[in-house]
Amino acid sequence: MLVTILALFLFIQLLYLISYKRNFNTKSINDILSFIIFLFLIVLFFFRNEDFGADTQNYLNEFDEYCSNPSGYIGVDYTYKYIFDLINFLMLDSCHISWLIWIWPIFVIGCIFSAITIFRVDKIYIIALFSSFIGIELLTNALRQGFSIAVLLLSFCLFIKRRYFLFLIAVTISFLFHQASILIVSIFIISRCSIRIVVPSIVVGVFLLFATNILDVVPWVIEFKKLIYKYLPYADEDFIIRIISIINTLCLCVLYLIVMIKSHCKDKIINNIVINATFVCCIASIVPYLGFRIIYGVYPLLLLLTYCSIRNYIGRVSSYNYLSLSICINIFISIMWLCGSSHMNKIPFVSIII
Repeated sequence: MLVTILALFLFIQLLYLISYKRNFNTKSINDILSFIIFLFLIVLFFFRNEDFGADTQNYLNEFDEYCSNPSGYIGVDYTYKYIFDLINFLMLDSCHISWLIWIWPIFVIGCIFSAITIFRVDKIYIIALFSSFIGIELLTNALRQGFSIAVLLLSFCLFIKRRYFLFLIAVTISFLFHQASILIVSIFIISRCSIRIVVPSIVVGVFLLFATNILDVVPWVIEFKKLIYKYLPYADEDFIIRIISIINTLCLCVLYLIVMIKSHCKDKIINNIVINATFVCCIASIVPYLGFRIIYGVYPLLLLLTYCSIRNYIGRVSSYNYLSLSICINIFISIMWLCGSSHMNKIPFVSIII
């Protein structure tokens, strides 16, 4: 079912790109058809199979425990408590376990859709994001990070509009949902610096951190190394996830650079951010668990920033076409993942459809 919907998205985008090259203005038709299919996909989320998404069942069990005693619930860490408090609030304090399946995507999609509407981002951004492997994971597997990234993307929209105080508030809320948001923001702040500074510094830093004991005098370094070594034995468990995630990010980086080079334009700050952040993701992808968490946070924001850069330097038509091309690439990768995974082939996306 999910593969069929993604294939329809791919067909529509290819038709649009072909017609555009032949000087036919089919943008409005593309928008209408794309969102009809997207709305159908949202409806299907009401009936999503609980087994589609490795951690969905874990979240359902945790939410069941929360509902048995909301005031006394502690959870694995503080983020679970805040997430479930919000979800229960959205349920009007009814705490229905089964409702979690559809409250989850509706909040994430709704928050991001509101952000791009308020800040006049092309609506197919949301399709470009959620047609990707990373977007699908945020809606079906990574609940806490899905909520966190939705708010973090809103914060970046506020930052682009120079509303810095609201940006800080949104980042703080994002941190309440997932600790990785602070790390993601830090990556983007550092990535604004020159490539000639950041890339060599990261290489030297990684070497000093893991090949020597020089940095062990820094208070948090030993604990950080223990955390990394803790997850290394589980490298095989999420290897495919990390590979697909980094491929998604690398494709986005290459596509953006090609579009800018072909148009003879250069956005120095965004170029630095794209290359530096992608390089960080490549390094992080080596580490189990932590790696894909970083990529899940970086990718949606890179997609937004690169879109804004192309819109500002080349024009709205080019930025729209950029998103359309991104959708095609993302869908191709997602379909390969869904069809190539024996595990995913065994699990229907919708539980009421055989």
